[in-house]
Amino acid sequence: MKIIILAIAGLGFWGATSLSIQEWGAPGACPNIGVPACYLVAVAYLLILISCINHGKKLYRKLFYAGLTVVMGLAIGGSAMQVTGMGQCPQTGTGFPMCYVSLMMSVAIAVAFIIKRKISPRS
Repeated sequence: MKIIILAIAGLGFWGATSLSIQEWGAPGACPNIGVPACYLVAVAYLLILISCINHGKKLYRKLFYAGLTVVMGLAIGGSAMQVTGMGQCPQTGTGFPMCYVSLMMSVAIAVAFIIKRKISPRS
């Protein structure tokens, strides 16, 4: 399960970092909530990655929970705003809102984490 979490978080970090680079060069590529949301998402996925690489210590579990909470919270908020028409999420090349992708990825990470904990409660 750890490899699945690493793969999903790595993909999320790569996507959010790519969008952050676009935002840096041309502001407006991602929603701004005081700071561009894509910056926060990139940092949150990075926290998940760091926690998986250095798992087992209390600090790293806190990093995982903090990262997942931020990613999932922003994905839920962005998705809700997209559905209600109150906001617009960045879109993939096919026009699919990236907040939906991030929501699916964060749920997959949470499910993999829960399964991992059931299989190996000490990790």
